[in-house]
Amino acid sequence: MIILLYGPDEYRRLQKKNEIITEFKKKHAGVALSRFDLSNEEEFASFTEFVGSQSLFDPKKLAILDNIFLSEEKGLQDVLKKAAKNPDITVLVSEKNKTNESITFLGRESANIKTQPFPYLTGAKWEAFVSELAKENGAALQPEALKFLAQVYQNDTWGLVTEIQKIALLLKKNIELEDLEKLGLEISSDFFGLLGGLKNQELDKR
Repeated sequence: MIILLYGPDEYRRLQKKNEIITEFKKKHAGVALSRFDLSNEEEFASFTEFVGSQSLFDPKKLAILDNIFLSEEKGLQDVLKKAAKNPDITVLVSEKNKTNESITFLGRESANIKTQPFPYLTGAKWEAFVSELAKENGAALQPEALKFLAQVYQNDTWGLVTEIQKIALLLKKNIELEDLEKLGLEISSDFFGLLGGLKNQELDKR
């Protein structure tokens, strides 16, 4: 089986990737786990050997692939297709893109391929994510502070995580808007440009 995590939100993709690895280890005793950076030709050979060999001591295998779309190996797609059909092998891929010209089948959901998108969250879903992340770090964002922080870090989940970790150091449970302003946070001018562009698009549709 192949599990493909894709989309621009690298932070949430990484969280899901780590979750899958942890659950796989719990579920399968004696699992053989290896990581391969396919931008390296030698790593492709190692990956091919890993999924092609069988062992009585390692009944289940988990291959974690990095930089799959940077590989120039013409045989990669065939190796992946064979691995996808093997019930004892799981290939975990996490990339910004869903597919490319050389690996066209990867983004097609099937019995052997599971995909999960990670777009940037927006609106209520983004604010709920920001709020939950703050609570996990021991802080509660008041409504105005929540909306402000959500706007400041829209489409920048890693930046949000870093900022909330700083906010948690304030040793204050309930975070107000003025607390964030004291930290020097401000909404990027790009945000207002984007907002204006979206409004113009809506007007054009009318």
